[in-house]
Amino acid sequence: MRVEQGKLEGNQKVSGEVELLGMIVGDACIVAGGILHLKGMVVGNLVVEEGGSVVLRGMVTGDTTNSGGQLDIYGTIQGVLRDSSGETIVRDGAVIRGGHIKA
Repeated sequence: MRVEQGKLEGNQKVSGEVELLGMIVGDACIVAGGILHLKGMVVGNLVVEEGGSVVLRGMVTGDTTNSGGQLDIYGTIQGVLRDSSGETIVRDGAVIRGGHIKA
């Protein structure tokens, strides 16, 4: 597993296993086979595609969309959570400020 502790500028596509302790300034897209352990921050939007997986313990400042992956939320989403397909779990103590839209 790769560990990122610094600041990543621009949109990021995750296709391997990554633990993010720092921040992404841009959007993050988790594709098939990608696993993101988000303990830091995404300053932008987060998209989990089919076959992708995210454990969100940190914060997403924009919207978060699950389009067929696995999304496990312990942390904070400042925007809207869009749950169109896949498995989304919102744990006790998680904060979804913009609301939860289930398709």
